[in-house]
Amino acid sequence: WLSLSLLAGFLFMGFFATDLQRRGLKMETLYLISMLIALACFALIVLQPRLGSDLSWPLLGICFSLSNLAYSLVAKAFPPSMSGRASTALNLLAFAGAFGLQWGVGALVDGLQAIDWTVEAAYRAAFIVLLATQAAAMLWLLVPARQPPRIMS
Repeated sequence: WLSLSLLAGFLFMGFFATDLQRRGLKMETLYLISMLIALACFALIVLQPRLGSDLSWPLLGICFSLSNLAYSLVAKAFPPSMSGRASTALNLLAFAGAFGLQWGVGALVDGLQAIDWTVEAAYRAAFIVLLATQAAAMLWLLVPARQPPRIMS
């Protein structure tokens, strides 16, 4: 179900995202809503794994596939002459971040098991840390952008 939901999210982006944008839905809004839903699904999976996990995983897959909207948003945020570099930097950070997260979760799980935590408790703790960092990132995303202070001459 997770694979099919990821595919559905990618197909949605390919076929409908541009049309929705033409109808007035901002891609920033679609991105933000999908990331909020993804965070809620991940929280439910981590904190209440038996409650609704059959629905949470596919919904998480759809929302995570919509996270690729970040590439368009980043490219749009820079002048056209810099958009390729910005997209490449995002791609590099995405791959480095994925590697770092996988390594970090594994290191935390191993470390907790080394001090006699059960496998289940160690994974639960690692995922709670991951959830907390995602929530912190979401808070940063929700804070309106501040304008730099004006310097009076």
